[in-house]
Amino acid sequence: MLAGFASRNNYGVTLESQEGLGTKVSLWIPVAKFFVPKEKMQSLNESSKSFSVAVIDDEQEVVDMVQEMLTLKGHKVIPFTKSNDAMNWIRDHLAEVDIILCDVVMPGPIQGQHIYRAFKDSKPVVLMSGFNNLAGIDISIDQILEKPFGFEQLTEIINSAINLEAGSS
Repeated sequence: MLAGFASRNNYGVTLESQEGLGTKVSLWIPVAKFFVPKEKMQSLNESSKSFSVAVIDDEQEVVDMVQEMLTLKGHKVIPFTKSNDAMNWIRDHLAEVDIILCDVVMPGPIQGQHIYRAFKDSKPVVLMSGFNNLAGIDISIDQILEKPFGFEQLTEIINSAINLEAGSS
């Protein structure tokens, strides 16, 4: 499982084992691709509005990381690790959401493409994925946020999606 997870996310794995002593497993995760200097972060924070963002990903660590980045930006985050819960909550509280950020591939019958189709006509939906090849995913959108991503990249895609939505209204 670990090797598959590491491979899908372009991470590295090393194993060290000594009989009688045990096994050490190391997961090598790259640092963020983008570093945001303090001055740039302040200008990003000053230059855009605050939004309510529904974040949907089956990996709690991803939800936590995205929530931390968005909270630093001043956004309100509504976190979900189960796509079914997210789908139901968003349907019932659509007016409380400005944008939806959703993983493409999740366990269960409700995938990112279903969230996208359900809400794309009423709210901006940004899909994110750690997979390099999305063949077989029945979706045709222009932009997918590729994991891993950094603060600046996340901020830019949210602002872009909100601005595109505002322009089409």
